[in-house]
Amino acid sequence: MPKAITWVISLLGIGYTIALTLVIVGCTVDNEYWLLFLLAPYVITPTMTVFIRPDSEDQDFWLQFAFFMITMSSVSAFAMPLVFWSNGGIAASGLGYGLGASFTLYAFMAGGMYFAYADLD
Repeated sequence: MPKAITWVISLLGIGYTIALTLVIVGCTVDNEYWLLFLLAPYVITPTMTVFIRPDSEDQDFWLQFAFFMITMSSVSAFAMPLVFWSNGGIAASGLGYGLGASFTLYAFMAGGMYFAYADLD
């Protein structure tokens, strides 16, 4: 069985590859580049995991900050395409590419987080 870090890196790599491809295709299909704003939550979410430590207490500021930022990034990754679409910034195909990119990336991130914190011994 591969080590947990191998699973994490592989799943994140696959998720980012698919998500970035969908974002780029979504931008070029409509010739509207609003979906590039999705890159911010895509970068912030995994970056905040450095503040999550096994010996952290629930009242630690950095742990609370990390979960707050992860939650806000996750919500905005799914809300941004809907806002862009409802305001006429992107067409329905762009909405599909944006939501598909967010769903794919966060699904692969969830798999990576499972292996990061699972006890595989």
